[in-house]
Amino acid sequence: QHTSCTPLCSDQSNKTTPPITCVAFYADAGVLEKAIKTKGVDEHTIIDVLVKRSNEQRQHIKEAYQQGYGKPLETELKKALKGDLEEVVLALLKTPAQYDAQQLKLAMKVGQTHGAGLGH
Repeated sequence: QHTSCTPLCSDQSNKTTPPITCVAFYADAGVLEKAIKTKGVDEHTIIDVLVKRSNEQRQHIKEAYQQGYGKPLETELKKALKGDLEEVVLALLKTPAQYDAQQLKLAMKVGQTHGAGLGH
């Protein structure tokens, strides 16, 4: 029984995804752990869980995974996945602000190497 998830249980603001309970965040974390540990990695399940949740819900799932398994979900997914799928799944786990910052940093780096950075 996880009792430290009270802040996780307040996600009722997004009308495009059904309300999710605190217990469901831990259930999703368990499903992801099983998919990651399955021989050959169950990519379909990982995608299925993450795309059916709002960004706010994915943040709660990350927290539940950390609490339940003692390790960051992103680290485990990075070990299990490769290529474009890894990139997309890790992007899904970022908050919008984190994703925007990453993209801006990437754009500035690319601009510097091509002589057309944002400061030019």
